[in-house]
Amino acid sequence: MKSKTLYCLVTATLAASVSMPALADTPPPYDNPGVTANPAQGEVATLQRISLTYENERAVVPNPYQYAITVTRYGETESLMGATAASDSKQYNIMHITLDRTIREPGTYVITVPTGFAQNWDYEEVPETKWLYTVKGGNDGEVTFEPYENSGVAISPRQGVYNKIGEDFQLNFDYKSIGVNPAKLIRMIDDETGTVCGTFSIDYTFTEDRHAVLNQFVLRSDREVTAPGSYTLEFPDGTFYRSSDSEDIGAFRFRYVVKEDGSAFTPDPSYSFVYPSPEQSVRSLDRLTVTFPDYQTANASMNGNIKVTDTAGNTVATGLAVSSKEGIGQNQVAVTFQPVVTAEGEYTVTMDAGTFSIGESGVASKEMVLRYTVKENAFDPDDPEGPFDNRGVKIYPEQGR
Repeated sequence: MKSKTLYCLVTATLAASVSMPALADTPPPYDNPGVTANPAQGEVATLQRISLTYENERAVVPNPYQYAITVTRYGETESLMGATAASDSKQYNIMHITLDRTIREPGTYVITVPTGFAQNWDYEEVPETKWLYTVKGGNDGEVTFEPYENSGVAISPRQGVYNKIGEDFQLNFDYKSIGVNPAKLIRMIDDETGTVCGTFSIDYTFTEDRHAVLNQFVLRSDREVTAPGSYTLEFPDGTFYRSSDSEDIGAFRFRYVVKEDGSAFTPDPSYSFVYPSPEQSVRSLDRLTVTFPDYQTANASMNGNIKVTDTAGNTVATGLAVSSKEGIGQNQVAVTFQPVVTAEGEYTVTMDAGTFSIGESGVASKEMVLRYTVKENAFDPDDPEGPFDNRGVKIYPEQGR
């Protein structure tokens, strides 16, 4: 009995001695009093960004001109990369840190925010903090893609699944003239953590003679997002407003998923945005603007065939595509109709394949079939006198005389 007990004790001691180095391979997290991180220190699939909340401060402001954040392997001093930082626009004591690139290689890493990199409300230097993460590699699991619905606005690249996002985006509105409020902060949000992982500057696009296209905008991000996950591109309420009546356009959002096996963005010649949008009521069919958001240029072809037919199939007007016209962007083509269709009723606009030549290489456009209802009292977004736009609500009698 004694020999058996001694054997068990020796075996247990050997097992404990063998397992000790494995425990030493996982160092404890750093203690940062008054500061918390999201995600918390520990294991992560990949590492690109963290958000720090300074619980005892009214606000923190990064000072990258004198100090720099470093990223190192645990136990080493050689810096692998730097990082950028920005204060949160709504909760001023939160600072978002984005690494220069995504870490996918398994290992333990340390993010060091040195003393003085952050200053508080009183311009005092905030003490150093260190954050330890063990990267496992791979994905956190399958991420499903569910796009947002946005009436009257289209974006390129479209909502979808990509291997990275953050290149230039282009917006097109279903209004003739839109104003922009540059004070509003456009952000890319991590859906899982709520972390801000990109901010955007915005500007109008321009015609060849440098006139602004008043319903088309370009967004430029301050970084690419390559870490797998689901993201929302968020435009706050009042970022844009209608020039006709200065009425704010409400908030809207677009969703993107990043996956390592996601598709690379490629221009799609079948993707177009038409103003006024099809399947809606208009006061007349006199002119349409066709935009190809995925391309930089678009032109009318010589053999284009455009016609307007009524419910009986009769051709009531023909269309002429014009590329060089005031107010038309370089990737837009205006279509005018002769005669102008003003009789109330339902109509179909058909543009044959090859009506437009898209991009520098002259890709032929696909066939486009658009349907409109002509009504004397149809809502016109550029008419401040009404009738008013009440999408989703119908009234009887209808607005009008």
